[in-house]
Order: sequence, then C-alpha cells, then structure tokens
Amino acid sequence: MKGKILGYFVVGALTALDGFVIIDPGEAGSITRLGAVQTDDYMSEGIHFKWPFIEKVDRLNVQIKKFEAPDMEASSKDIQIVRTSCTVNTTTALAVHPC
Repeated sequence: MKGKILGYFVVGALTALDGFVIIDPGEAGSITRLGAVQTDDYMSEGIHFKWPFIEKVDRLNVQIKKFEAPDMEASSKDIQIVRTSCTVNTTTALAVHPC
C-alpha cells in the first residue's frame, strides 16, 4: 500500500513539474507532439499546460531585430558621390493556418 501511494506521488510530481511551461514576453512556443511539429498551433506568452512526456515546447524569439548596414559610398557615371545607409527590421513570423 505504501509503495502504491509513493508511486502515485512520484508520477504526480513528475507530471506537475513537466506539465506546465512558461513562455516569456517576446517569445512564442513551437509545439512538438511525439516528434511531429504542430504547424497549426503555437503558444503565446504566459503559463500553458502541455502533455507531460508527449509534447515538447521550443521557444522562439519573436522580438523585432534591427540590422544596420554601415554607410556606403559610390560614384555615379557623371562623378557624383552618393552616400547611403540601410536599416532592416526583421521578426519571426508565426503563421497559423486557418482550417
């Protein structure tokens, strides 16, 4: 009887520890269930339940990233100097397919 109760306690504790995931602000969670990526579902920031030992959650950074190219200089055909700079803002898009 004591072994049975201890077994239930161990299983319950492992489920409680592995059954919840916290997604931080600026992140999203990609769900993998039994090795297959779930393309129609993702986790936004907050506390979420996941099936223990069946689902795995990979965190993705979805914050806007900024890339700046250094100042560039070139000459035109008529010897005019052109100076340019370029900035690109990127983010990871989470596409959810409506089905």
